[in-house]
Amino acid sequence: MSVSLRLMLGGGVFPKVSKALLTGLALTAAAGLTASHAPAATFDDVDETESVLLNESEPELTAAPQPVAESPSGETNSGASSAEMTISSCTDLSCTTGLSESCTGASGQSCSCSECRDADGLINRIRSHHAGKMIDSDPLGLVQRLGRLHDKSGACWSGRADLLLLWRNAPGGQPLITDSATGNTILDANQLDSALAAGPRFSLFRTDTCGHAWEATYLRAFNFRSQTTLPTIASGYDIAPPGILGDQETQFDGASVNLGSGIQSFELNRYHKVSHNIRLLGGFRWVEWRESATLTTAIPFGVSDIHQSNVMNSLYGGQIGFDATVLTTNWLRVDTVMKGGAYGNNVAANSLLVKPDAGIDQPFSIAQSPASCGFVGELGFTGVMPITNCLDFRFGYFGLWLQGLAQPTRQFLTQDLAAAPPTGTLDTRGGTVVQGLSLGLEGRW
Repeated sequence: MSVSLRLMLGGGVFPKVSKALLTGLALTAAAGLTASHAPAATFDDVDETESVLLNESEPELTAAPQPVAESPSGETNSGASSAEMTISSCTDLSCTTGLSESCTGASGQSCSCSECRDADGLINRIRSHHAGKMIDSDPLGLVQRLGRLHDKSGACWSGRADLLLLWRNAPGGQPLITDSATGNTILDANQLDSALAAGPRFSLFRTDTCGHAWEATYLRAFNFRSQTTLPTIASGYDIAPPGILGDQETQFDGASVNLGSGIQSFELNRYHKVSHNIRLLGGFRWVEWRESATLTTAIPFGVSDIHQSNVMNSLYGGQIGFDATVLTTNWLRVDTVMKGGAYGNNVAANSLLVKPDAGIDQPFSIAQSPASCGFVGELGFTGVMPITNCLDFRFGYFGLWLQGLAQPTRQFLTQDLAAAPPTGTLDTRGGTVVQGLSLGLEGRW
């Protein structure tokens, strides 16, 4: 509850002396209240206050217009004026513009904001004030700048992560082992289909507001493996003519072959939207195809000969193609992609022939850049099912066709490692198909 002190200033109510006395007391009380909240006064401040209090002239008081007071007899005193001052606690005030600004109390008087009650708490106010200064003074981080550029451009980023479950087709036909009695082919390279190999594929897309996009994709799948062992038959097998790596071995008891392969690829493509369902693409691609073949023959007395060839194909070139949406329902979308291109093939091959009984242990290396003009084509069908607005499940078919490769089973016929020194050339007429299933997720932001 506020305490009110009413001063009636007018003729006949108080004498002039009482009026001056009460005015002085009021000024003294006001000075005391101000001093309790102000810093320590200086000497000049004391002198100035004293001169005001001792001044004989009456200070002018500004008061809000008051209603005309009536005398106890009911007469209106038009010459009287009144002023009402409400003394309120500073805890009833509220700051509206910060700690360093002025504020207004419930009765309209001004007060320093240092006296105001902080509804959010002083520590929270200081923390937010300090944080604001740090944001103003520190530069934006790289992530924030990229985020602003992304928001300004209106582009959409998409990331895909797929698991590839793939098989590799066998190399082209090439007789390796024949029957000693009949001359019929017992083992051919085209029998060496691989077992399942798994690997990842990662893709990043940036699509603008017009539907055009950039794509970067990397995939890898290794350890395509094919192994075959012939039953043991005494002097039952011959090397298929005209021989492997210059070896005309005949009448051996058994044989085994091990063929392993691996692939990895990186591509960077630009997509151009030509309709609501079709986008053309063009870009650069690198494909690496590795393959290794080892043929072991078991001759009498437990001695084995080893014929080995390892080949690395590195294909670089451009590609063109398109992707299209072929079906859209409420719960499924089917996309397809087809692309291909011509590639220069840089080939490096390492071969080895070991014949313990003949004292032969000779490696041979050959490389050529470019060794051939290769071709790589890709075909894919993908079903897309939404999980959330920004996440999809993907499944489908993935296939690669590679042509113009140097494959180890073909190098067996073009190299003579029994000669001194060994000689040979590269055969780049090979090809293969890598195909299988893809399972993965796509997220957008």
